[in-house]
Amino acid sequence: MIIKEIKIKAFGGLKDKVISLKSGMNLIYGENEKGKSTIENFIKLWLYGVPSKGGRDLRKKYSPFSGEVMAGELIIEHDNREYEIRRTFGKTKRGDTLEVIDLLSGEDIKNKMQKEVGEFFLGVNERTFSKTLFIPQLGVEVKKEKDEEIKDKLQEIFGSGTGEVSASTGIENLSKKKKELKTTRGTGEIDKLNLELDSLQREKAEIYKAIDLNLDNESLLLKEKKENKVLKEEIEKLEIYKKYIKKKNLKKEYEDIFKYLKRGEEIKKEEELLNKDLIVGEFNLDTDYLDNIEKIYNNYNILEEKISEKEEHIRVLKEELEEEIKSFKEYEFFNSLDLGIKEKLIKLNAEQESLKEKKDRYDKLLESINKEEEKIQVKERFLGDVLNLKPHVEEIKELLKEYEHNLISLKKEYEKEEGLKDNTNKSGNSKIYIISAIVGLLGLGVNTFIGKNLIIYIVFLIILLGSIGLYIMNSKKDNVEENCGNEINELKENIDFIENKFKDFIELSNVKNKENLIRSIKLLEDFIQFENKTNFAIEERLNLIEELNIENEKERYNQNEKILDSVIKMSSSNNIDEVYIKIDKYEKIRLLKETLKQKKSLLESEIENIKNEKENLKEELLLQLKKGNLENIDISNLKNYIEEIRNKLLKKKELESALENIQETYNTLLKDRDIEDIKEEFSRIGDNFEESNYKKEEDIEAELKNKSNKLIESEKKIKYLEGEIKLSLAGKRDINIVEEEILEVTEKIEKLEKTYKAINIAIEVLENADRKIKEKFGPTLNENIKEIFSKLTDSKYGDVILKEDYDLLVRDEESLFSSEYLSNGSRDQLYLSLRLALIKFLFKDKEVPIIFDEVFLQYDDIRRERGIKLISEENLAQTIIFTCQRIEEDIIDKNNIKCKKIYI
Repeated sequence: MIIKEIKIKAFGGLKDKVISLKSGMNLIYGENEKGKSTIENFIKLWLYGVPSKGGRDLRKKYSPFSGEVMAGELIIEHDNREYEIRRTFGKTKRGDTLEVIDLLSGEDIKNKMQKEVGEFFLGVNERTFSKTLFIPQLGVEVKKEKDEEIKDKLQEIFGSGTGEVSASTGIENLSKKKKELKTTRGTGEIDKLNLELDSLQREKAEIYKAIDLNLDNESLLLKEKKENKVLKEEIEKLEIYKKYIKKKNLKKEYEDIFKYLKRGEEIKKEEELLNKDLIVGEFNLDTDYLDNIEKIYNNYNILEEKISEKEEHIRVLKEELEEEIKSFKEYEFFNSLDLGIKEKLIKLNAEQESLKEKKDRYDKLLESINKEEEKIQVKERFLGDVLNLKPHVEEIKELLKEYEHNLISLKKEYEKEEGLKDNTNKSGNSKIYIISAIVGLLGLGVNTFIGKNLIIYIVFLIILLGSIGLYIMNSKKDNVEENCGNEINELKENIDFIENKFKDFIELSNVKNKENLIRSIKLLEDFIQFENKTNFAIEERLNLIEELNIENEKERYNQNEKILDSVIKMSSSNNIDEVYIKIDKYEKIRLLKETLKQKKSLLESEIENIKNEKENLKEELLLQLKKGNLENIDISNLKNYIEEIRNKLLKKKELESALENIQETYNTLLKDRDIEDIKEEFSRIGDNFEESNYKKEEDIEAELKNKSNKLIESEKKIKYLEGEIKLSLAGKRDINIVEEEILEVTEKIEKLEKTYKAINIAIEVLENADRKIKEKFGPTLNENIKEIFSKLTDSKYGDVILKEDYDLLVRDEESLFSSEYLSNGSRDQLYLSLRLALIKFLFKDKEVPIIFDEVFLQYDDIRRERGIKLISEENLAQTIIFTCQRIEEDIIDKNNIKCKKIYI
């Protein structure tokens, strides 16, 4: 997998940021606080999401300052197929969204992944990603953690196959299972079962002890219950004899009871007579029945009144409707028009106003164009024949410049010629120079052959040389003078030619002289500038006229005008505003008419519903009457009949109340006894009586009290013994249940003990296997770390050994020592070597991105260059180096390393 593009919509302080990456080396340069760390964390979060631990702080840290949600896309390439990872992160996990789009098919494959995006594409979890592919600033060092995946991955490579459980994972899982069974603190499953077994054994012993104790108490309880039974029989006999003594008193009570019983029978007969009228067949006419019938009857009458009210309302509505129909005839014209005609007319009128405005604008533009053209024509009339010079303006301007230049040059040549003439007069004639030269030459000859005087020789030599020099100078001045004359003639010829041209132009423009021609050219230039400016303005206005499309607009304007005039005329209005008023009145009347119709229709519908409801009530009333066999009663006389039945029900209620009072008195006399029981008691007392030593009722009462006290004491003793028996077994279960549970727990312990022994054997086997696997990958991994570290340090150190906790041992020439004793730079190099070696082992030939965040911060220049060259030489699928220093770029350029540079 490689990263193709980073699209940050909103994340931290970055917004609408797009970064394109390529395979191979990528250098992202940015000054401090420019967002490098933000981009790195964007990549990490888009691959692995927000972690549960510390997630709230991450969300807060990278929430956009604008208040938007974190959002963006990460485009990656995996197995020659591109995917777009779209994410948004809210304030909580509930607000997060994720899409993983296959850019070839457009399918969202998120549901197929069943794991985090990074784990799906890279094959490692977030912690392994951070230990290998994500190399942070000042955080190159690797630490061992609980959910260690790197070790398992290495064991997959050197030991178990891909996807199989590694030996270390198996040992860890078995160790967890072993701890679940037994622990030193006694919290394992076997420990708990042993405790449970001890508890059941103790419970069993306590139950057996309680059972032995209860055997004595049950013997005493049995004896006490026999004595208690004898006491109860004696008390019962005394009670019977006591009742017999009261027999005479009972006789009088019986007579009173019979009297009330007889009165009650009479009332019952009266009640039976009333029931003949109140019970029809098997149906009782009660208050509820009458209330129901009366309620239905009243509702029936209410509906009748409602019908009358609504029929009256309909009559009033009909009258109002007839009035509105009369008013409606005045506006019948609008009835033929569409609904919403006012809005259409307003829209049409507004369109007409707009068209009129366009028309007015067209007229104004046309008028302004005519005025501008008229201005041009006025100026053309003023210029007259000067306009003939219009094609020759530039030519004339050039001639004027040349004419002026020639005049100035001519003046200079004349001045030059005058100066030459003055110099000629001052220097004398050339013939004098020749004679002087001959004299000098003769003097030299004479002096040479005759006198040989040095002074005379020098004098004649000076005369000769001076004469020759003056002659040469005079000859040159003559040449210059001749040249000057030629130049003057040439200039004069040019001036004459230009003046002839001027004459042609003066004749063409019909001006008087050259000065007027020059002024005309100035006027003509001003006119041309004015004409161009005016024509440009006219062109713009013509374009505006063309945009107005006035021909089509005129036609639409005329059509609209016809429609509006027709509506105004047919509605007998003076203007469109009067039409609006009439339409409003028409709509008001129409709506009122419709409303009245709807009300009338609604009332008629309501009447129909009420009639149906009334008919239903009538049917229900007849059904209820039939239920009480009263269907032959006239409905109009139903109210009187209901009143009559209510009176009978009231009378029945009064009889029931009187009977209840008699019954209450009767029951009071009975004292909760039945009259038949009293009769039986009389016979029982008489039949069962035996002679007794007790003649008085008081003696019987005293003996009863004595026996009752004994009985109470006996009851207390029984209760005490029963309580002791229950107390001894309180909270104790059935011994059979306890023994059954002891058997079950013992079987579980035996089974788990076997499992525990099997786990110990399995751990021993796996530990041996784990050692063998480590013996395979340990030296190989150490050799790879050593090889990379040697390249980074120029073979300064020897062996490198990786420990279980990712600590590293290094050998120099003298000894083997911990990496903690290395300098910060060397330590960073060592752990970078470890990460690169792990990447080689874990990912083999897979394409993966490696992110370096200021990794070379503690490196000197030499180490930094070695590090960058090493990364380049490793031919990694994709490296992304973040830096705030230019030195990395300089090293890359110096060594001609292929690299995409990105500046943020």
